[in-house]
Amino acid sequence: MSTESSTTGTLFHDIAGRDAVVRFDAGDVTSDGGVVLLERADRRIDLTRRFAPCFRDHRNPERVEHTVRQLVTQRVFGLCLGYEDVSDHDLIGKDPLLAAACGRGQGSLAGKSTLSRLEMTKRGATSAALHEKSKKAERVFRDFDWTTLDTCSHERRVVAKAEHLVGGKQNPRFVVTNLSRNSWSARRLYEDLYCARGEAENRIKEQQLGLFGTRLSTPTLQGNAVRTALSAMAYVLTCALRRLGLAGTEMERAQADTIRLRLLKVGALVRVTTRKIWISMSSSWPWKESFEACARRLLAPAAVT
Repeated sequence: MSTESSTTGTLFHDIAGRDAVVRFDAGDVTSDGGVVLLERADRRIDLTRRFAPCFRDHRNPERVEHTVRQLVTQRVFGLCLGYEDVSDHDLIGKDPLLAAACGRGQGSLAGKSTLSRLEMTKRGATSAALHEKSKKAERVFRDFDWTTLDTCSHERRVVAKAEHLVGGKQNPRFVVTNLSRNSWSARRLYEDLYCARGEAENRIKEQQLGLFGTRLSTPTLQGNAVRTALSAMAYVLTCALRRLGLAGTEMERAQADTIRLRLLKVGALVRVTTRKIWISMSSSWPWKESFEACARRLLAPAAVT
């Protein structure tokens, strides 16, 4: 298979006997058309209107662009639609249907910074302040001695990490240890010892959860072995896509479910003619550049080894 790029699109030669042309000319296409059902259900039970007063608005009224109810509605609807993190909202902020469902007749949705301030908690205040200043992910470490009333025979050392990520998410962790402060500082213990073990577990978890390696529900051992093998092959293919197509991009370390969500499950208009399959994707799709970069790399001639 070969490819050609021009102002008219990216051409994939010979897919089932036809050439496929990919163009970002579909206009506004949403992958969340079902949000209209959420909006109607919200009206029926009056949820977000009653929930919004639980938040105290400390902003200057003259500079407010999004009301608290709009912010609450956006976050609640986003969770229902699978957008679990505030950073996801920077990617869907221009969706006109979602904006309308959240009460925005004109303009875009709120970004991650505005939504982060809505749900800021005291626990991440120090790391959040550092993040606001540096605009980078920031970590703050503390350790303390801790015991329980009846389940521990003596005090244990606890290493606590407060972290504020670039996407606006807070990521606290607590590690109980018997390693001394003289041998292991709080930061070194967490970053050099604890995280190294966790990274190996993350790779196993990626295949089990992201590629359904635990769906072993056939009635026979042989059937479940086949499912395990298929999941393993899916993981190998995902790793190949990440290694060959996404190296050097912002998604080079993305996990399987992130790759699926951002690059594979993409809304598009498809038109089949005698000689071509025309695939039209949203002009405002945030991962357009990543898709095109991945396509160019995968369609380029393989290096001779």
